[in-house]
Amino acid sequence: TGEGWYWNNQNQDWLYIGDRNVWYRYNVVNGTQQVFMNAVGLFGANREILQLHSNYNDTKHVCTVRDATTHAVLGAGYYNETLGTTRFYADANLNEANVDQSGRWIILQDNDRSNHIYDNDTGALVQDLAPTTGNALGHMDAGWEYFVGAYEPSTNNTVVWTLNPMSFKGVQHFNAAVTVMNQDPCPRSL
Repeated sequence: TGEGWYWNNQNQDWLYIGDRNVWYRYNVVNGTQQVFMNAVGLFGANREILQLHSNYNDTKHVCTVRDATTHAVLGAGYYNETLGTTRFYADANLNEANVDQSGRWIILQDNDRSNHIYDNDTGALVQDLAPTTGNALGHMDAGWEYFVGAYEPSTNNTVVWTLNPMSFKGVQHFNAAVTVMNQDPCPRSL
C-alpha cells in the first residue's frame, strides 16, 4: 500500500520501502534496491518491524518491533547502520517511536499518551513524561535534538522538548495566530 514508506534525506532517488520483515532502499530511477534492515537479523526470530523513522543522515533508524505471529507490540528498535549496532527498548504499550535528526535521541509514545525519551548513545532513559503533567507529546515530529508535538491533554497547545540540555517550552496557538510563550529558538548543534 505504501503506508510507512518515505524518502531518503540524502539521495532524492531513494525511497524507503518495506514489508514488515525486510526494509529496502529502492532507487526509483533505475529500479535497484538494497536491504538495509532485516527484522529477524536485527531483533531476533519471529519479529517484524514497522513505523520506521530515520535521522537526517539516514544512518540511524527507529521502528516498532512486533511479534510476527501475534502482531503484539514488543517495543521499539534502534539501528545504527554505520556502527552496525542495535538497541531494543521494551514497551508493550508502545504506539510509535521517533528519532531526532541527530539520531542520538528516541522518544517512545505509548497508547496512554505517556512518553519515554532515551539516549541512543548510552541506552539510558533520560525522561519519563506522563500526559497528566502537561509535558507529554501527542502527535509529534523531530528536529535536531528536539521534539515538537501536540500538548497532552490540551488541543490548542504545542510542546517543544529540547534534548541537550533537557528543557521544556510551550507554544500556544489558536487558529492561524500563534502566540509564543517562550521565544527562545530551538538550538541546532552540529
